[in-house]
Formats: sequence, C-alpha cells, structure tokens
Amino acid sequence: MDPQEGLLDFLKRHHIYQELTPLHSRSRMIQKMLNFKINGSSKDYNPDETLTSAAMKQWFMPVPLIREYYGEEIAIYFEWMNFFLRWISIPGACGLAIFILNQLVFDPSTSPLSGLFAIMMAFWGALFSLNWQKHQAGLRIQWDNLFQSERHLEQIREDFVGTTNKLTTLKLNPVTETNEPYYSSQDRLIRYLESILIITPCFAVVFAMLICCNNLNGIITVEKHGDSFLVIPMLADLAAPGAIFDADSNMNYAITVFQVVLTLIFNINFRKVATWTTDRENHKY
Repeated sequence: MDPQEGLLDFLKRHHIYQELTPLHSRSRMIQKMLNFKINGSSKDYNPDETLTSAAMKQWFMPVPLIREYYGEEIAIYFEWMNFFLRWISIPGACGLAIFILNQLVFDPSTSPLSGLFAIMMAFWGALFSLNWQKHQAGLRIQWDNLFQSERHLEQIREDFVGTTNKLTTLKLNPVTETNEPYYSSQDRLIRYLESILIITPCFAVVFAMLICCNNLNGIITVEKHGDSFLVIPMLADLAAPGAIFDADSNMNYAITVFQVVLTLIFNINFRKVATWTTDRENHKY
C-alpha cells in the first residue's frame, strides 16, 4: 500500500469494492442552492449565475461551474478543451501568417516557411503534451483528488536502477520523505549524448531516403531547384519526360509504393532503436 494512498483508493485499486456512492448525496451546487433557499443569502451562490448564462458570456467554458454541477470527471474534459484552444491559437496564428507570406512573397511549392512550420509543430506537440501534464497535476492538487486512482500514483519503472558507482543507491525524496533509488543528472546527461549520437545517423538516413525518392518522383527537379544540394541529377533524370519513371506515367507510382514500404521498414527499426536508447537513459518514471 502506498503510504500516501487513502484506504478507499487502496480497496478500489484491488477491486475489493467497485464504487462508493453515498445515499442521498447531492452535488456541491445543489447543496449551495438549498443553503441559499434556507438562509436567504449565500456568498458562494448566485441564483442569476447559471451554467448557460456563464458560458454565453465568455470564450471558454466555465470549468469551475461545470465542476460544481457535474463533478471532476466531466469538468476535466472541458478544462482540456480550454487548454487545447489556448495552445492551438499559437500554430493557428503562425499558420495564417505563413499562408499570407506564401501567397504574397514566396512560391508555396518552394517556400522555406512550410518546412519551418512543420518543425515548429513538432516542438509544439511535445511542449503541449508536457504542459498539459503539469497543468493536470496542478488541477489534481487544487481539486483535492491527487490519489483518486492508481494511475495518478507515480510508479517507478521496474527497469530503473540507481547509480552503481557510489556506495549507496538511495536518496531521500523531499516530497514523499522516503528513500528512493537515485540516478544523477550528470550520468543521465552522458546517456542523452549517446542517444543523440545514435539517433542522428538514423535521421540522416531517413533524410537521404526522402531526397532520393523525391528526385525519382519528379518533386525535386533541376528546373525547380537549380543547383540546390537536394537535386541528384542521376535520379532526377529518371523522372524526366520519356524516362522510365516519368512523373506523368503510371511507372511513377512504383516509386511511391517503394517509398511507403521503405518508410514502414524504417519506422519499425527506428522504434526499436528509440526504445533501446530510452531504456539506456534510465528514466525513473
């Protein structure tokens, strides 16, 4: 049993009971409404502030009121939607600016902003996920349901090991006040550098594959890209009019099929490499 886990949560996690529902239970909002009717006034309840009226006055959903009416399980969905709408406004604004620039300044087919936007979205997705996890953890503390279910308990990975070059592998956790396996940030930094050195050639191979396939597909040509390093004349000539992989012929579909199959093979092997490097980084959770 986790020392910070409540008894009811422990019993529910082990399926000793399925659900605890007190008889005659009422939501917090209904209880406030009853207190208002009995006492005639309440600082926590305004009869004119309904869920519908509050929702119509603002851009985002009134999550505190939704929580009062329907509880945390429903409120968390609307909180996620509010959080997502705030974050999606960033790529939305950037995408609109890039679209306008591509129409007025750059050629959409060769614009460098499109690739820059794709890279930005990759970072945006990672930051969005991390910040939502932090926001969700804060909500669990504010809503006082930190240990409501097993999935909210931090479970140490079974493969995690402490530092082996020291006499002790345990360190006091100032939050839980318990001794836990410890792995220093300096040791993990070395593993991060190892992962970069291993993953970088993998990205280089994928990038080279994309360049070769785009040359064979007729997407990258001498006419469009000139003396760019992306152009491989030997491959680009195979997609020229009348060549074996003419961009306007059915044979060009063979390159597309080849690219799809090669991408699947790369994905399977890259997943294995990424899993291996991540395990070597010895993450605690």
